[in-house]
Amino acid sequence: MKRELLTITLLLLCFFLAGQKPRQVLQQLKDSFPQERLYIHYDKEVYLAGETIWFKVYLLNGFMLSDLSANLMIELINENNKIVLEKKLPVLAGTVVGNFDLPDSLLSGHYIIRAYTPWMLNFDKSFLYHKSIYIYKPVQTESPQQKSNSSYLVNFFPEGGDLVNGVINVMAFNSTDQYGMPLSITGRILDEGGNEQTVFNSIHNGLGKVGFLPKTGSIYQAEISFEDGMVKKFPLPMAKENGWAIQVREESDTRRKIILAKPPSEKNTNLVLIGQMQQELLFEQSVVVQGNNAVVSIDTHLFPTGILQLTLLTNAGVPMAERLLFINNNDYLQPLKLVMDTLSVKPKAKNVFSFSLPDSVLGSYSISIVDGGKIIHGDDHEDIVSRLLLTSDLNGYIHNPSYYFSANDKAIRSALDLVMMTNGWRRFSWAGVMNNQFPSIHFQDRNHIQFSGTIFSEKTKKPVFGGEANFVLRTKDSLTDFFQVAIGENGKFMLDNLVYADSAQFSFQFNSKKNREKELSIQLDKDTFNIFYPISSKDFEGIKINRSYLKIADSLKYLYSFLKDTSGNYRLLQSVTVIAKKKKPAEELNKRYATGMFSSTNMVNILDLVNNDPGAGAQNVFQYIQGRIGGIRVVPSGSPPTYNIYTSKARSLMGGPIPVPFYLDESPATSLQLATIPMNQIAMIKFFQTGFMANAGSGVTQALAVYTKKATDTKVFGPGYLNAFMYPGYSVVKEFYSPDYEENPSSKEMPDRRTTLLWQPDLKPDPETGKYIIRFFNNDSAKQLKLVLEGVTSEGKLVREVKLF
Repeated sequence: MKRELLTITLLLLCFFLAGQKPRQVLQQLKDSFPQERLYIHYDKEVYLAGETIWFKVYLLNGFMLSDLSANLMIELINENNKIVLEKKLPVLAGTVVGNFDLPDSLLSGHYIIRAYTPWMLNFDKSFLYHKSIYIYKPVQTESPQQKSNSSYLVNFFPEGGDLVNGVINVMAFNSTDQYGMPLSITGRILDEGGNEQTVFNSIHNGLGKVGFLPKTGSIYQAEISFEDGMVKKFPLPMAKENGWAIQVREESDTRRKIILAKPPSEKNTNLVLIGQMQQELLFEQSVVVQGNNAVVSIDTHLFPTGILQLTLLTNAGVPMAERLLFINNNDYLQPLKLVMDTLSVKPKAKNVFSFSLPDSVLGSYSISIVDGGKIIHGDDHEDIVSRLLLTSDLNGYIHNPSYYFSANDKAIRSALDLVMMTNGWRRFSWAGVMNNQFPSIHFQDRNHIQFSGTIFSEKTKKPVFGGEANFVLRTKDSLTDFFQVAIGENGKFMLDNLVYADSAQFSFQFNSKKNREKELSIQLDKDTFNIFYPISSKDFEGIKINRSYLKIADSLKYLYSFLKDTSGNYRLLQSVTVIAKKKKPAEELNKRYATGMFSSTNMVNILDLVNNDPGAGAQNVFQYIQGRIGGIRVVPSGSPPTYNIYTSKARSLMGGPIPVPFYLDESPATSLQLATIPMNQIAMIKFFQTGFMANAGSGVTQALAVYTKKATDTKVFGPGYLNAFMYPGYSVVKEFYSPDYEENPSSKEMPDRRTTLLWQPDLKPDPETGKYIIRFFNNDSAKQLKLVLEGVTSEGKLVREVKLF
């Protein structure tokens, strides 16, 4: 519904733009062009080829979990910009859970994880989610990285956007090597005659600032000295004769002074200073200019924590200068209490932790616990706080962003302010939106899995209409669902908001007051939904290179040394030739389809519809089995008919007959479910004559089990007329395996070398106590445990807890 309202708003947008004020423009941006941001919590930071990457995605609109999108694409991309793995996953309540199974053939190196929703593709692509991870292959030796000081770079950013002649300007700068990593520098500013104007040095991670007074007609450059002795010169931006310079000063923890200065040549004009955060206007203030200066003081203690965009505009809406500020009022975290109920680092020992939140606090939370002695960390650490409050709204690489939230002292605030001055804002341009230049919407999301088509009568070859179609959905994991869909004119129908993994089989039946069609076919519409965004090498500038110095710890190599058979505990057995009797086709079919107690072939009739005629003209499974299974009586009743099967062995204590239970793909089923399955979609029918033990408490040891065809045995989805069809679903998501050595003490004999001890992407509170219980078992060798708990509350507060035990 929200996506439909967005579409309507976009259609009406052009009629209401002329003559708007900043407040109106921001409201329209918020209503019609909301911005989604996402963060991904991983179980760890570095992986071995062949391992599994476990992840949970948190998707936000503003400060709240987003309800804008239903679908997400996530990709693993190698250093050659080729997609190695990709998944399409459903967004449920603003979150996504998934995993990547890494092939053991992957080479050691840096990989990019890219993630996005269809809605995010309508805006600046640099704001798609990108994350650099390292994958290690033990048998591969890495070539050493070579540094080249000829690629050292220093960029200068005038405060407010432009260097203005005749007034004191402040320029921030950042210095990096050829990999984008920060470098410490000292420098001085020289005019065209080589005269020194001022000196400066970096303060934190290659960041710093310098102030000086440019003169009309002069050209300036910076002479930079690097730590390795290299000296290079870089040109400074050309100073302008007109414009405004901005300087922001911290008066206190909650007050900022904004100093505006113009050269004498700039005419006085009426100005307004506005501040917005996440498309919310926080203040709008007229600027009183006295002489060549103006001063505005803003109180920030009631602002939310985040990036505040300051823009100086004329009354006509022309932007004159811009500046980003970070406001940190320490209001973004949800406090919680983590308790160690049972803690032990003995081999395979049980551990129990718990945490609680206030009763009124709901949300979504994930937790990872890893072997603290067997993991390594990158040098650009990002977490849920730094991502959602900082890096998701800035352009370019930010080194170790979590540092800026490690405390809120003056030194960290000053360093964070340098980040604000040296990283661009590209969510929207005031110059553009004030001139009615809004984004073009090319990508619209769907309500999860959605498809449409036309239903035809096999007799007349014409579309059916005037009724409803009953669809039966069966997934590969034996889940079944029913849908009634109205059929429009010309036989059109649509199914949407479906969520299933891998693929599903759909069979259908037409219901009409006038008649009932028995022979139907469907022509599915061509699927035009494609949210893939092509890869450009520019997308990854400053992302992939940021971990070029990362080294693999000796502990990680030692951990996986058993793969090379260095422990002496593994021996290669001599080859053995096994001679076995070849199974009949029906036995092979039973082996592929039946599991557990359903796999028995003792006193069982097996009808093979894969290798034999699939259906032989029968309308449904009950017509088909008559005459093919001895000793049964099929009794239809009613219209449309329901069916019961009786045998002489299934009788009550009073002597009356008891119906034989039905199963569809090993789940209990009704006769209606079985009767609506097209015969060409049935793989196998099994009738247990006696000894079937799944009918607990019924006293019946007979059963009829029907199996629908797997993808390998049936037609795949494609255009054309189909009696039943397969339709692709979301990527399959595995369940994390966590051994329980209390329930299965015999498994203690097996070696346990796990590095991820626990991954729970969707924590649920205990219904009685309200506590979140975390229970897991240690591996064979961990002496230190690292816990990372992250999440978002329903009120938009962030949860971040890291503990080393």
